[in-house]
Amino acid sequence: MKLSRYTELFEGKDGYSYLFNCMTLKWIQIEKELADIFKLHETNIDDLREIHPDFYDALVSEEYLVKDIDDDINKCVEKIIKEYNSFDNLTITINPTLDCNLRCWYCYEKRHAQSVMSEETIKNTITFISNTLKSRNVKKLRLSFFGGEPMLRYKEVVKPIIAHIYDSCKLTSTKLSLTITTNGILLTDKTLIDLKKFSPDVNIQIAFDGSREFHNKVKHLGNHISCYDKSVQNAKKAIEMGFNVVVRCNYNKETIASFKEVIADFKDFHHYNNLRFLFQRIWQEKNDEELGTLWKKLINEIETNYSINSNFHKDSGHSLKVCYADFRNNIVINYDGNAYRCTARDFNTTNSIGKLNEDGCLIEKERDESKTIKGTSYGNICRQCRLLPICPSCSQARLECRFEKCPIGINPIKAVNNMKNIFQILTGIEVYHQLLTSK
Repeated sequence: MKLSRYTELFEGKDGYSYLFNCMTLKWIQIEKELADIFKLHETNIDDLREIHPDFYDALVSEEYLVKDIDDDINKCVEKIIKEYNSFDNLTITINPTLDCNLRCWYCYEKRHAQSVMSEETIKNTITFISNTLKSRNVKKLRLSFFGGEPMLRYKEVVKPIIAHIYDSCKLTSTKLSLTITTNGILLTDKTLIDLKKFSPDVNIQIAFDGSREFHNKVKHLGNHISCYDKSVQNAKKAIEMGFNVVVRCNYNKETIASFKEVIADFKDFHHYNNLRFLFQRIWQEKNDEELGTLWKKLINEIETNYSINSNFHKDSGHSLKVCYADFRNNIVINYDGNAYRCTARDFNTTNSIGKLNEDGCLIEKERDESKTIKGTSYGNICRQCRLLPICPSCSQARLECRFEKCPIGINPIKAVNNMKNIFQILTGIEVYHQLLTSK
C-alpha cells in the first residue's frame, strides 16, 4: 500500500496530529506517539501493518492508504468528471440587461444602455430551459437573474421567464429555486409578492458598499434619495416576507470598518435565520497584510457585539468550493442570446461558449481540449496536483493561463501549506496561520 496522493499529516497546536485526505474530506486525530510511528514508516508504509495492525487497517479502509497512486489519481479525475457532467441540479443565470440604474466605480461590467433581452431571445431561453428539464431529468433548477440590474427589466423579461419555467417545473416535477442579484432599489412590494407565488425558495442578494456615508458616495440617485436607506428598507421587507436575504458587503481598506454600522442597522433582524452577511473584497483591492489586519479587527469587534450569520471564517481569498463555472450544468445566458460559463468576466463574444438558436438549442463553439483533462476544465498539469479534489483556482483563470500553469502559483506536488489552510477552514482546527493568497 502507498500513501494517497491526497493525504497529508499535520501537527496541531493542541498536542495532537491530524491525517487529512482532501479527496474524501475525511480527517482523523491521532496522538503524537502514533504520529511519530507514522512518520517513521511513511516511506515504507507496509511496515506499519506489523507495528500497529489496527491503525494500518483503519487507514486502508478510510482510503488514507491506496494500492496504486495512478489509480488514486484516476479515481479523483473520474469523480470530478462525474460531478462536472451531472445535471441533477441545473443552474441557469440570465442577464435580462447589462444596463443599470446606478454606476458603481468598481463594477467590471461596462454599461450597456438600453440593452434588453428581445422577445425572440426570451422565447429561445424558455425553450432551452424547458427542453433541458425534460431531457436531463433535472431534480432541481436554480434560476438566477444577474446583470446589470435585472429588476430594471422585471416586467418585460424576468417575470415572463419565471412564469413559463414555473409551469415547466411542475410538468417535470422539478424543484424551482430563484435567485436575484440586485442593488435593492427596485424591490417593490408588488414584485416581492409576485416572486412568492413562484417558489418558496427565493434568494435575494443585495450589495452594500459600506455605511450610509460610503454607500451613497458609490450608489446615488437624483432628488436627494438615499440609496442606502432605500436598499436597507427593501432588504428588511424581504426578510420579513420570508425571502432568503444576503447582505453582500463589498469592502476595501477604506470602507471595511464601516460595515459595523451596516450590521448595526440590521440589529433588529439578526435573529432571522433567513438573513446572512456575505463579505467580499472588491477585486481591485490587494489582499495584503494591512487588509488582513483590518479584517481580523472587524471580525473581533462584530463578534464581541453581535451574533450574525456570515462568512467571517471562510474569507481566505479563495472559495473551498469548486468554481461554479466548472460544471456543465451551469450556464449563463446573456440578453443577446450568447451563452457563458462565468459571470466574473466581460460578456463579450470572445468569452462566449456558444449561442442559443431559434429552436432553443445551445450551439457551442468548438474548443481545443488537447491541454485539458477530457470532460473537465482542468489542465493536464492539474492531474498531478495534490489539491485537485478541492482546487481553489478559478476555471476562467485556468483558461486564461492556457492550461499551462497554475493560476494561483501552487506547486502541483508540494501543496502542503495550501492543504493545511484548507484543512483548518474545513475543520475549524487551527494548524496554520497564513491565508491562502494568490502569487
